[in-house]
Amino acid sequence: MPKRSGRDSRPRPVRRNRRALLLAACGILGSALSADAKGTIVTFNPGGADGTQAYGVNDAGTVTGDYGYETERAHGFLRTVDGTITTFDPSGSTSTLAMAINDAGTVAGFYLDGIGDVHGYVRTAGGTITTFDAEEGGYTYTRGISSKGAVTGFVYDSYQQYSHAFIRSPGGTITRINPFGGNEAAAYGINASGEITGYYVSGSHSHGFVAKAKGRITSFDVPQAIDTGGASINDSGEVAGSYDDADYNVHGFFRTADGQITTFDVPQCGGTSPAQIDNRGEILGTCGEKRRGVGFVRKANGKFVVFRVPGMRDTGAAGISGNGLITGSYTDKNKIDEGYLRTP
Repeated sequence: MPKRSGRDSRPRPVRRNRRALLLAACGILGSALSADAKGTIVTFNPGGADGTQAYGVNDAGTVTGDYGYETERAHGFLRTVDGTITTFDPSGSTSTLAMAINDAGTVAGFYLDGIGDVHGYVRTAGGTITTFDAEEGGYTYTRGISSKGAVTGFVYDSYQQYSHAFIRSPGGTITRINPFGGNEAAAYGINASGEITGYYVSGSHSHGFVAKAKGRITSFDVPQAIDTGGASINDSGEVAGSYDDADYNVHGFFRTADGQITTFDVPQCGGTSPAQIDNRGEILGTCGEKRRGVGFVRKANGKFVVFRVPGMRDTGAAGISGNGLITGSYTDKNKIDEGYLRTP
């Protein structure tokens, strides 16, 4: 398990950083941004000096993520709204990452075993963990979970050269998806209908896609982009994601269910990288450069709210619930990563 520095959003959904966790950051806030004075932030760090990353939050305020990766052994955790921490690891795990949680309290993630193979898992609210492989002998990275318990992600072959997106039904049926015959594809977001979004590679560039539950796949690209990838899809079929321009600058986009694309950047804040879109059409993400990050919410009307953990230079946003709770991670003054829960 490689070390991760800084706080985290979601992996950037473009080919060049397919296995890296997104390290976005931001410069000084400008007057064009609306800082949100109403939000209340509670911080936590079950990993202590070993660091904490928070990825997902549900409507009950339960946060999931992992801690301990600075010692090369991460453990999954749940933090309830009253501050109670529950740690978990699948049997045989040497490092566990928890990536998403739904309102039923089911967690999805992946783990490494003793020989370095990567497997997916689903953990119920009662603590039962089911492990799975999307391909025999492959490396399974689970990324998102729907309200009904279906999960999505991507799987590399045994040589870690080719990847396929996949969806696993609540009953355990796994379907691999390889849009348009490419040799690399990954999915990050899934909605209640089982639609997924992510990217696939054709030639030397990545393209976004939406795959319907019944199998129809639609490809899309942001105009003039050299790489495009979907990060999240809501129950209306709206997609948020990021793209690279010709100079490899990162920008955000919003795609309606009928295919209309709107691009955006947080004013005076470079590197706009959406992480998740909720059912209200609000987009959560991180913007910035040089490890000076802020989280942002793009409202459905196109206005932005930015936030950071008070007194900290580097704040990243990873997950948003249906009622507007936000989680992510930040780097404290001792350069240790900690988690936070933000209540609007």
